[in-house]
Amino acid sequence: MIQSELPGDSYKEIREAFIEKYGSPSITLARYQNSFGVVSTGEKLHWRNAVSRIDIGQLDAAYNNVLLIYSHISLQNACDRAKAPKDRQKDM
Repeated sequence: MIQSELPGDSYKEIREAFIEKYGSPSITLARYQNSFGVVSTGEKLHWRNAVSRIDIGQLDAAYNNVLLIYSHISLQNACDRAKAPKDRQKDM
């Protein structure tokens, strides 16, 4: 997985560039609330093919920055399996 924080004020340009490159994403809306109780709504963009996925969260990073995550699906699945609790009875 590759993860990057990008400037929040560049979201529009980031969004347009990814749509131009990868086509229309699946879009969901997310509700965010800060420690002062201020509520904001932001987009989550998702692209997926047979090999990889790209997720962009408009306000997912610190200080309302954009969070970009690229995942290679089979490698991510292998990492998730490796992190899963193991059956200790089979260890010995």
